[in-house]
Amino acid sequence: MNIYQKLVGLIFFLSFGMRTALTCFSLDKLITTIGSKELSLYFSISATISIISILIFSFLSKWLSRLIRFIILHLILLFSSLFCFFSGQEALVAKVSFLNMVGFGLMIYFSNWSLSSIFISPFETKRIFPILGIFTQGGMIFGSTLALLSYFGLSKNIFIPFWVTVEIFILIISIFLIFGEKKQSIVSINTESSKRKPSLMSSFFQYKLIPKLALWIFLWGFLFTSMKSLTGKSFESAQINLTALYGSIDLIAALLSTILLRWIYPNILKKYQLGTMLLISSLVLFIFGGVFISYQSFHFGVLAFLAFKLLEESFITMSISTKFSLYRSQSRDRLRLLTEIMARSLGGAMIALLFLLPSPYVNIILILILFVMIILGLKTRKNFNVEVLNFLVGHQPEEKNNAVALFDRVQNRSECKKIIYLLENTKDIPLKINILNT
Repeated sequence: MNIYQKLVGLIFFLSFGMRTALTCFSLDKLITTIGSKELSLYFSISATISIISILIFSFLSKWLSRLIRFIILHLILLFSSLFCFFSGQEALVAKVSFLNMVGFGLMIYFSNWSLSSIFISPFETKRIFPILGIFTQGGMIFGSTLALLSYFGLSKNIFIPFWVTVEIFILIISIFLIFGEKKQSIVSINTESSKRKPSLMSSFFQYKLIPKLALWIFLWGFLFTSMKSLTGKSFESAQINLTALYGSIDLIAALLSTILLRWIYPNILKKYQLGTMLLISSLVLFIFGGVFISYQSFHFGVLAFLAFKLLEESFITMSISTKFSLYRSQSRDRLRLLTEIMARSLGGAMIALLFLLPSPYVNIILILILFVMIILGLKTRKNFNVEVLNFLVGHQPEEKNNAVALFDRVQNRSECKKIIYLLENTKDIPLKINILNT
């Protein structure tokens, strides 16, 4: 990793550490000040904030670079943290911190990975993305440890100053990266900037994988946010320090995710290929989610919440982020905003309607969603592999190079023949070198 990639890793560490600690803190404050019955409403409001921010940042993408949009996001978060710092109202601090951490949580996640794509080429994604995942887990371990220490006497008054300090550090690093962005040879290719870009919706339906991936992510957002609300009710009944509880769950999830990303995920990826990762995730979600929905208790709630967090921080995040590197850099961010961030936010916004229904109907709907996600996992596996093969024989140079970088079905003879044919017949020397490097 070069110096700029290491600085991006440091941003991952700081931002996810801050988000983890403040999410635990704000969940505790929100449940203790207004009660768990209002959680679904505030999750929906947070999702609505995500949707609005997505629309604004998508609009700004026409004029502002990814790095400038990243800085704007953290300036907003810095302003919010200063507001909380100078506000003396506990309930207001709980609401503002929660809406920022959950409402802008997906934008923090998106802007981090968007920033990383400036300094990491598609050919480096399989090697460096798991390293960034470890930086992420390191940050989450730090943030969750900070939350857990509140059980051992650490004052909860330190969380807001911690938020302010982290935002200042992130902005300082970001300013330094502005100079690094100009020196990188792997910055986004803008040779077609003078041409009219295709509309976002036309790009969305242009690819076979994107619509089904968006639907899977929408259901995942709906499911995970619903589970957070249901487990919150179970946790409230235990009458314990919720900052420490959420911190301990996040800490265990981060530690296990680090092990998964370092030793287990690469082996599973090699054996079952990238296209299968969401199917594997769907099967695990069905098992743990089904058990908790059937027997809603504190212990099953902890187990389900841990399993969902663990999958989100390892298999789901890594597989989705790597799959998006298949597409052209010119439209990649806009596709991610619509397919990943918008879809998940819409799913989260819908849960307020779900919890208007009687509990038995809520449980039935969630079980059905778990089953549909397995079917979509099968569909996305097929469509991803088809997309890679289509790009290999296509005429768009960047897509062809990206497909070469992500091709992993070496056991399939007919598909390997396409790679060999491309190697033997292409006149593109850099492409030949990329194939050999892969």
